[in-house]
Amino acid sequence: MAYGTTVLEQGTTPSGAGDPTSIALVGIGLSISFVPIAFVVAGMVSRKPDWYIWVLAAMGLAIAVGLPLMWFRNPLAALLAGFSAGAVVALERPEGTMWHTRAIAAFVVAVIAIMGMQVQLLFFLIAAIGPALPFTAMGIADILAPRFDPASVLQDADAG
Repeated sequence: MAYGTTVLEQGTTPSGAGDPTSIALVGIGLSISFVPIAFVVAGMVSRKPDWYIWVLAAMGLAIAVGLPLMWFRNPLAALLAGFSAGAVVALERPEGTMWHTRAIAAFVVAVIAIMGMQVQLLFFLIAAIGPALPFTAMGIADILAPRFDPASVLQDADAG
């Protein structure tokens, strides 16, 4: 995505071979085609029941979040923000956690992606924080998430 965006902005390829617009669109299209593959792998590896349904939900959420962020005219930031929003539902959550902390983590990733690329694109890309950030943020959110026991919630409801 970064290569395609750079070629599209500059109007030339580093090697000078081929039409820059075609090469840029192929790079952007190839990066977008990896998003569903990443969600499928994440759902299967995390052993989420009915992972195929959640992959569709993750793709819808990625589009619903990523497309409006194209207003900032940064397709890479929009892709990362959409990718992190989809990761909220693509991964299996640990027992006793809520999705709220993951949603907050996805929002933080979106802010970091948009602001980081607006301020200093080169540092953001060199640090390689971009591709690893969505799923890493979900893992950190799961670690920091408060845990509750569903049985105690049911006992409290019966007592009240």
